[in-house]
Amino acid sequence: MSSFVIENNSTAELSDLKILYSKAVNENLWFYTRINSIDIWMSPKEFGEKYLRNSFWNKQGWILRNPKERIHEIKFTIKTLSDEVESIERELRTN
Repeated sequence: MSSFVIENNSTAELSDLKILYSKAVNENLWFYTRINSIDIWMSPKEFGEKYLRNSFWNKQGWILRNPKERIHEIKFTIKTLSDEVESIERELRTN
């Protein structure tokens, strides 16, 4: 995980975001933040497009993370939910 963080609830300077964006592109990292218990992941391209349209995004505590972490999280969630579905279906078949 990158140590470059834009502090939460503060307005990031445009130059800070440009540095963060450049680092994300060069190191194949994605933007990550958590808002109201929801994880938000954005590719550099998506972040650039959304930031240019809506300055709300610059007020979040952004860090750069490897998108493979997100892939791992999604696969784990899919497996967990799939196991739960199978368990419920087994239970229904036995009743």
